[in-house]
Amino acid sequence: MLLWAEPQDPPDFTTHMLPADDRPEAAAPLFAIVDMAMLFFALSLTTFFVYKTRSRKSIFVLSLFSLGYFGFYRLGCVCPIGSIQNISQALFDPNYIAPLVVIVYFALPLAFSAIFGRSYCASVCPHGALQDAVLMKPIEVPMWLDHALGLLPFVYLGLGILFAATGSAYIICDYDPFIAIFRLTGSANMLGMGALFLLAGMFIGRPYCRYMCPYGVLLRMFSSVAKWNVEIYPDRCIDCSLCDNSCPFNAIIKTTPEHQVIKAKDGKKQLSFLLFLAPFIVIGLGYLSSLAAPTLARGNEVVRMAYQIEQEELALSSGQSLSEVSRPEESEVWRDRFDDAPALFAEAQQIIHQFVVGSWILGLFIGLVILFKLYKLSVHRVRHQYVADYGSCYSCGRCYDYCPGSNGLPDQAVTGGHLR
Repeated sequence: MLLWAEPQDPPDFTTHMLPADDRPEAAAPLFAIVDMAMLFFALSLTTFFVYKTRSRKSIFVLSLFSLGYFGFYRLGCVCPIGSIQNISQALFDPNYIAPLVVIVYFALPLAFSAIFGRSYCASVCPHGALQDAVLMKPIEVPMWLDHALGLLPFVYLGLGILFAATGSAYIICDYDPFIAIFRLTGSANMLGMGALFLLAGMFIGRPYCRYMCPYGVLLRMFSSVAKWNVEIYPDRCIDCSLCDNSCPFNAIIKTTPEHQVIKAKDGKKQLSFLLFLAPFIVIGLGYLSSLAAPTLARGNEVVRMAYQIEQEELALSSGQSLSEVSRPEESEVWRDRFDDAPALFAEAQQIIHQFVVGSWILGLFIGLVILFKLYKLSVHRVRHQYVADYGSCYSCGRCYDYCPGSNGLPDQAVTGGHLR
C-alpha cells in the first residue's frame, strides 16, 4: 500500500531564477491580421508564378522573402507545421480554443493545395525556402530508400497529434530543427540538428520536407486530388528526360523500361498476397504501438511525476528515511497540487489509457499507410511517357527552365527548343 508522505515545510523559492523563455510572445491582433494577410498574399503570388508566368526565378525570389518574413522576422511562429498540434488539442480538449490565426494558418495552405497543388511548399514555407537556398549539387535518392524514409512523416504526424491531443507536449515544435536557426538561439542539440539538415540539404533536395515534415503529409493528400497541378502534356513531351534530371525530389514518374514490364498474372499474385497480409500488418502494428504507450506517456508531466512520487512512496514505505529518498523540489510542488497520492495516480492512469488508445490508432494508421505504399508498388502500370507525381511535386519550377517543349503551356509557341 502506498502512503502519502507527511506534510513538509514548503521549499524556499525566493532565490530561484526563472529560465529565460525564448518563445515568441503572442501576436497582437494587428500583427495577427497582418500575418494572415501575408500568408494569403504569398500563396496567391506563388500560384500566379507557378501557373501564369512559370518563372523559376520569381518563385525562388519569393521563397527568399518568405524565409525572411515568416522565418527570421516572425521567428517561425505561427506556422502551419506547428498548427497541427493546436488544432489537435482543440479537437480533444474542450478547455482549449485555437486562436483564429492558427486556424487560418492550418487551413489556408490546405485549401490552396486542394485547388492548385503544393503552392505553400513552392515558395511560402520558410523551412523549404531555407533548404532550397542551400541546395547545391542534388543527388538522386534510391527509390527503395525514398519510399522507406517517406514513412517517417506519417509516424511523426501521428505522434505529434497523440502528444498534443493528450495535452502532453508540442513535440513538432520542440524538435523543429529550423526554429533554433530562425530565432538565432536554442539548445546545442537543436542547432546541431538544424545544421545537419542543412548539410544534407546541400545534396538531397529538401530532406526535412520529404522525410520529416508532418504537415507535408496533409499537403500531399490534398494536392493529389487538386483541380490544377503542374502537368507534363503528352502531346508536347519528347521523352528527353530533362525534366526528370532537373527534379531533385523524385517527383517525376519515368517511362517504364521494357525489362520492368510485369505480366498481369504476376501482378495479381502480388496483390493477392498483399491482401492476405493486410490484417496481420495493420493489427500487428497496432498492437506493437500500444506496447510503447506507457513509455510514450511519460512525456506527460502528470504521468512523469506520478512515477517519480510512486518511487519515493515505495522507498518511504520500505522504512527508508527521508534523507535517503530523492525529494526534488518539483515533486514537492506536485504534492501540494493534489490532496493525496491516489488522486495523482488516478489522473496519471487515465492519461496512460489515452496513450494506449491513441497508440493503437497510430499503429493502425501506419499499417494502412504501409499497405497503401505496398499496393502502389504492387500495381504496375506501364507508362509510355513522363508523368508528374502530384503528391511529391513541390511546384518549385525547376523543370520549367529545362523542358524544350511547351510543358503545360498549350497556347505558347516553341522556338529553338525554348519557351518564349
